[in-house]
Amino acid sequence: MNQEQRRKLYEKGFNDGVESTQDYMVKALYGAAALAAHREFGFGSTRCQRLLNKMDQIVTEIFTSWEVIDAAWEECGLKIAFKDDPMEPFQKIEEEKKDG
Repeated sequence: MNQEQRRKLYEKGFNDGVESTQDYMVKALYGAAALAAHREFGFGSTRCQRLLNKMDQIVTEIFTSWEVIDAAWEECGLKIAFKDDPMEPFQKIEEEKKDG
């Protein structure tokens, strides 16, 4: 096996690993959302499914992660700030919305 073949195999393995990890993380986040809705608000399987379908619709319609984060800020008054403040990653903004 030559160096170019090894490089291609490495890249394939790396990309496969990244894709597998991303798939697992997305499933884990959806699962966590369903569990939180169930545990905190008593959602049953039907409402959890509706929540997850709505989440999937939002993720599909809004093209980038930053747009989703900005929409959460604009529509919900929540700042999602894991790196800014790891002890309080979700911050409720006390300001009144400008548009009422």
